[in-house]
Amino acid sequence: MLVTQDDLPRVLECLEKHDTLSIDTETTGLERTDLPFAAIIATDTDEYYFDPRCSGDFWGKVNLIGPKEWALQNAKFDMKMLGRKDVRLQGIHYDTACGSRLMRNDPISHSLDAQAHRHLGVRKGTDVKAYIKEHNLYETRRDFFGVEYKQVRYQDVPLDIMHNYACLDARLTYDLHRKYEREL
Repeated sequence: MLVTQDDLPRVLECLEKHDTLSIDTETTGLERTDLPFAAIIATDTDEYYFDPRCSGDFWGKVNLIGPKEWALQNAKFDMKMLGRKDVRLQGIHYDTACGSRLMRNDPISHSLDAQAHRHLGVRKGTDVKAYIKEHNLYETRRDFFGVEYKQVRYQDVPLDIMHNYACLDARLTYDLHRKYEREL
C-alpha cells in the first residue's frame, strides 16, 4: 500500500498492533552523503510504502511505533540510513543477512535476492532494473580513491514501479526472518 498523508494515522495505528515488523529503506546511494528517500514496513500480511511525495514528513512518526521486533536485511546499513532522518527503531533488531549466515555459512551470496531464491523459492522482479537501464538512470561518482563508478538513481524511478519492487523487499525480509526464527 502506498501510504498517503490521509492514511498515515490509520497505518501507524495498525502497525502498533503488530509485535514483529520488517523495515527496508530505499536510498540515493551507499555513501555517507546519501539519504533514504523511502521506507517500507511489512507486517505478517501487508506492506506499507512511505514516500515523502505521498506520505508527507513521516520519518519522525516511525519513532512513535513502540517497542517491537524489527527484521532488517543488512540492519547496520538501514539503521544508519534511518538515523540520518532521526529515526531510532525501538525494540529488538534482527538481521536476515546474519540469519542467512547462521543457516549456511559458506561463500555463497547472502543478498536478499539470493536468500529469497534459496530459502523461499522467490526471485525478485526485474521491472526496476529494466526501467533504470532503459532510461539511463545513473550518475557518475568517484570513490575515495578517485575511481569512477556508476550510481543507480532509484529515487528517479516512478512510484508505481518502485512501489512494487520495494514492497517485495520488505515482504521477503519479513518472511525470511520468520523462517530463520523457526529453523534456528
